[in-house]
Amino acid sequence: MRKFFTFILVGLLIIALGGCSYNSRVQSKVIINDDKFEIIKNKLKTVSEAYNLEDGIKEGHFIVIHGKLNSDINIMNKFVDESGKGNSSEITIVQYTVEGDPIITQLSYDGESYYGVIDSTRDKFGSNEYYNFEYLYLKNFNEGEEEIYYLVNDDSLTYDEINYYLSKENNYDVMHLLTLNKS
Repeated sequence: MRKFFTFILVGLLIIALGGCSYNSRVQSKVIINDDKFEIIKNKLKTVSEAYNLEDGIKEGHFIVIHGKLNSDINIMNKFVDESGKGNSSEITIVQYTVEGDPIITQLSYDGESYYGVIDSTRDKFGSNEYYNFEYLYLKNFNEGEEEIYYLVNDDSLTYDEINYYLSKENNYDVMHLLTLNKS
């Protein structure tokens, strides 16, 4: 009988330790400070409802239409370089829907994390909402003819692991930011 209880105790210990290693990724979630999101939302609300490609280029935004870059790649390169060095930086990314409506993402790096707001209020067929997000790392991968940018909370994730997590429902530790077609 004593061996049976020892066996059960060891089994429970293994399960508990296994659970701790699984939860380490979940516990890396960043705590969000709502004030900085309200500041970004208020800034996005000042953007014209009739926002168009010419406005975006004039403002120095990073513009992608159906995966094709329509602005200067140096805008993204500067953001990636500055944030990679730990320097505060920000970028406005504009992606257009199939119908031609702009979805504006204001992304900031404060020296510790990447945070921002996605503004879909100009998308006639969308949810007409603002989405807040915050992640610890920015990763990009060159895959064939595409350059893909992700925001993640675990810097060790590979391209395949990121795509696996993106396929899961309610995954908040990985976000697809944008994909650029190089051709």
